[in-house]
Amino acid sequence: MSHARRITDQPLLLRLDGGNDSIENIDVVLEHNQADPQKTPIDFIIKWNPRKESKDEWLDYAKRHGEWESPREGKRVARNSCGCFIPGDNTLAYYEKTFVILSVRIY
Repeated sequence: MSHARRITDQPLLLRLDGGNDSIENIDVVLEHNQADPQKTPIDFIIKWNPRKESKDEWLDYAKRHGEWESPREGKRVARNSCGCFIPGDNTLAYYEKTFVILSVRIY
């Protein structure tokens, strides 16, 4: 991030895959931003891997809160989001917004 900041002062967006969804990695970006608040912060998107989440619970959540569409016969898609404040490891806190796209295939 510091190398990228030497090249440009334009807004930067990090896109990380699901293996980087730990609080430690998020803290690195937040600490970098906090170290020099005069510079444009680096934003990030982390692909969430729901490997330990209940599929049934997310389906129930989507039924209650999702915006459903049927892009083609045999497939329904729900889009929704939820957010919460997360405490960081080094007393930093951040607001996490999770966007979920849930697909249901009907055979």
